[in-house]
Amino acid sequence: MWRDLLTLSKREQLALLTLVVLLILVASVFLIAPSEHDVFVDQELIAWAEGVSVSKDIPKGAKLDTVFFFNPNHESVSRLQMLGFTNHAIINLLKYREAGGRIKTPEKLRSIYGVDSVLYVKLENYILCDDVRQEVSYQPEKRVSYDAYNIMHHENEGVKAYQTTQVLVDDRPKLSIEINSADTAMFALLRGIGPVLSKRIVAYRNRIGGYCSVDQLKEVYGLSMQVIEQNREYLKVDEKRVMPMDIAKASLKQMKNHPYLDFYMAKDIYEIRKAGQLNSIMQFRDSLSFAKADMQLLARYFVVDVR
Repeated sequence: MWRDLLTLSKREQLALLTLVVLLILVASVFLIAPSEHDVFVDQELIAWAEGVSVSKDIPKGAKLDTVFFFNPNHESVSRLQMLGFTNHAIINLLKYREAGGRIKTPEKLRSIYGVDSVLYVKLENYILCDDVRQEVSYQPEKRVSYDAYNIMHHENEGVKAYQTTQVLVDDRPKLSIEINSADTAMFALLRGIGPVLSKRIVAYRNRIGGYCSVDQLKEVYGLSMQVIEQNREYLKVDEKRVMPMDIAKASLKQMKNHPYLDFYMAKDIYEIRKAGQLNSIMQFRDSLSFAKADMQLLARYFVVDVR
């Protein structure tokens, strides 16, 4: 075929090339230019655009990241944005509502994909469900603590009304964080602890198997005792969540990689285990390699489970 093309004259080759270019241009018009019949308007996007318009119940000058009572089953997009919901979380909430889903308890809102633990803790005490519908005016002043509203119930013609008293307080939320189960987002709520330290706290918790005491947080690299003390009132420990290492089954590598054991300590355990004489971590209290170890602490993190 290509040999036949070479036999054509220059004028014939030029004419053929021109024809090929024209065919490519015509084909591109049909492929790229959309037909009017192919245009699809997503009705959900239209509804979203209409919902983004500022609601009349939000006063002028209102700022983002505000706290007020709201019902997630009926709130507009703009008011949800005011509360700090991301667009992703709002879309998922709208889809859930359109599918017939209802937020019947505050905890249910947390299951909506995109609503993280930080946002939930912030709004938990302000969520009104279908059985408690009440309009509450927005107060564009300082933030208030999430438990700073004194809610008084009054029966008035079968409708529950709320009397609220606003108390100006510190920006810190009144939290109670269980350090063996909290995620990085929860730790980031604490003063002086950002995303980096939050990840380190969780990573170190995974390495040792859980915390027995709040004071162990000082072992996290970069976390000062000063930061721990100023947040101590918000921290608690559930020691039942600690997962000790079974030194009767753990490998030498697993033992020496634990923050509370070094190579020589792990080697002593491994050698005694090979000899069939391993009974308890406490049998090493007179061992030279364990001379500086806190044996009571080690007894909490290393067990011999013969099952």
